[in-house]
Amino acid sequence: MESAPEVKEPLKGKCTTAGCNAPTDRCIEGLAPEECPKFVIGPEIDEIAFEASRPVDQESVVRVSRFGRSLTAKDADECMLSTPVGRRLAVVSLVGVPDCGKTTLVSSLYEIVRRNLAERIGFAGSETIHGFEERCHMSRLASDRETPDTPRTVQELQFLHMSVVDRDAIERVELFMADRRGEQFQDVLDRPPLSETLVEVRRADSVAFLLDGEHLVDGSRRESAISKVHLLAMALKNVIRHSIAMQLVITKTDKIHSHHHELLVRRRVDALSSLLVQMFPKQIRYSVHYVAARNLDDGSNGMHELLSDWMQVSNDEEHLQVAPPIGKGAFERLMNLRGAKI
Repeated sequence: MESAPEVKEPLKGKCTTAGCNAPTDRCIEGLAPEECPKFVIGPEIDEIAFEASRPVDQESVVRVSRFGRSLTAKDADECMLSTPVGRRLAVVSLVGVPDCGKTTLVSSLYEIVRRNLAERIGFAGSETIHGFEERCHMSRLASDRETPDTPRTVQELQFLHMSVVDRDAIERVELFMADRRGEQFQDVLDRPPLSETLVEVRRADSVAFLLDGEHLVDGSRRESAISKVHLLAMALKNVIRHSIAMQLVITKTDKIHSHHHELLVRRRVDALSSLLVQMFPKQIRYSVHYVAARNLDDGSNGMHELLSDWMQVSNDEEHLQVAPPIGKGAFERLMNLRGAKI
C-alpha cells in the first residue's frame, strides 16, 4: 500500500520589500520565500504594527486597485466604466515586433512621470503600480543586473494604467497602455486576418508603431525592420479608426545619435513616414517621435513630447460615436461606449 504524499504546510511570514506580497502572491524578485533575504519567516511578523513617523497628507495618497497588477481587457473595461464624469480616457496601442522596446517605453514613461521629471505633466495615480514596478525593477540598480533590462511580456493582452495631469491645462487624463507580446504582432505579419482580433488597436485613441533604432544603424537589419513596420501598418489599416492619432516611434535613438549612418537612417525613416502618411486618411493626426527610453534624466529624450501627444484626446461627439469599445458582448460594448463618454 502506497503512503499518502506528504502535505507541505505553507510557509508563514512576510516580505519586507515594498510592493511584494509574498507568499500570498508571487515574489516580485521571482524568488522562493526560502531564497529571498528580505523574507521574514514566522507568524509573529503578521502582528507587527507600523506607525507613520509623520502625519500623512491624504491628498497625496495614491489610490490603487486591490492587486495593483496589470489589467486584463475585461478589467480595463471595468476601470474605464468607473472613471468619474468629465475625465478624459485615452487607450494607447503599442505595435511592434519582438524586442522593439514596447515594455521599456511604458516603464520609462511611468518612471519619468512618477519621479516628476516632466515639467508640464504630473502623476495622479495608477491602478497598476505593481505591474509598472515589476517591469521597472530589472532596469534599476536594486536588481543587481550588469545591464538594464525589462521582463518578457506575458502571453495574454494586458493594460497598464496611469492617471496623468496636464498642469498647464489643469486637465486629468486616464491613460490605458496596451502591453501585447511582439510575437503576436509577428503572427499578424504571417496571417494578416489576425489583425481583427487585436481589440486594443480597434479601440485605440493612439496607435504607436515602434521601430528599433539599434536595428536601424545595423545595415544587415535596417531594411527588414523598416519593412516589418510598413507591413504591420498595411495589415492594421482596416482596423484602425479614422479619428485617432498615430505615431511612428523610433526607440533607442541614443544608438543613432552621432553614428556614421545617422543621416542615412533619418532619410529611411522619413521615407517610411511618407508611406504611412499616404496609406492612412488625412483626418488621422500623425507624428514622428525619436525617443531614448533609458535616458530618463535627459529632457531631450523625446519621451515628454510622446506622452503629451497621447494625452491629446478628442472628446467630440463624432469621435465618441465611432469608437468601438473593448467589450465582447453586445451589452458590455454598449456600456463601454457609454463609459467612453465620461
